[in-house]
Amino acid sequence: MKTFIQKFSHVINGFLTGFDRIIFKGSVLAVMHENGAESFCALNGILNKDFKGWMLSRTADIVAGAQKLCMTQCGEGITHVNSSRLRKESLAHERQRVKGITSGLIGVWSAVESCVTFKASYDKVAGHPRLIRHWGKCKHLYFYYDHRQKKGDSPDAPKKLRALRKSVADVPLTSAKAAEVNERFMHQLAQCEDQTPASETFAKVCQAKQKSGKRVRALDLTGKDHALLKAIANPKFSISGITNKALRETLADAPGYAGKSEKQISAKITRHLRLLRDHGLIKKMPKQNRYYLTEKGRVLTITLNTALAASTQQLMKIAA
Repeated sequence: MKTFIQKFSHVINGFLTGFDRIIFKGSVLAVMHENGAESFCALNGILNKDFKGWMLSRTADIVAGAQKLCMTQCGEGITHVNSSRLRKESLAHERQRVKGITSGLIGVWSAVESCVTFKASYDKVAGHPRLIRHWGKCKHLYFYYDHRQKKGDSPDAPKKLRALRKSVADVPLTSAKAAEVNERFMHQLAQCEDQTPASETFAKVCQAKQKSGKRVRALDLTGKDHALLKAIANPKFSISGITNKALRETLADAPGYAGKSEKQISAKITRHLRLLRDHGLIKKMPKQNRYYLTEKGRVLTITLNTALAASTQQLMKIAA
């Protein structure tokens, strides 16, 4: 992103980045309206006029359960936050730092905040109390956990990234991964303004080389390797990464691949991925069979595709 902004700073007035936080709220829709709440009360033998007392008793039970859990796992009870200026997340991080908590429940914080609730009000038409939906003040409980370590793992064991979950818990990781993708994509766009001569760019890969005592063949930019180089330049791979499967789907009908079985194509692409890695054009993502273009790879593929797409007249003007 920084490379892109520096490159095109003369036409960029500013940029936004986000997000600060996302809040997901879940509701039991069946009881989030007056008729649903009254049906719930009727099924459970609760009179509308007694709703407030029943609700407060259930709240007390929930708070008591949370208090017991907190005392058992943290050694201290629920902490009440009486100011909206205090960030509960900051309080949790501070407690974790002071007490040296590495995993599990850090603590439970409570706060009285606005919410949608119900109150009983006498209805003259119906002749009995009805539940009315309104905004009120309710007790909220916030449970803060650190999930970094699996049960039974040693604190000194190397940490392993799990698959991202489609839940609130992994929103920070999802955000970080999205930022990495944006960085790769914008960096690729920034290479469109690279001033390195094409001959110098091509010369780096058009010669055989030695790596770890083995010979690495040169790339045939306009021949048998052209389809592969064109494929990996697709911007979609800056987002999802380059995989053998994705390249099989892209190159199935390309020269050199058409007519071969899927197993043969897969083996060929595996060899080609090794070749691209040896030339420093792609890099393997940690603990994944997925690759992304290096800066050298981005410059080469953009330069090659641009040169091959240009007409002779356009090339003559550039050379002049």
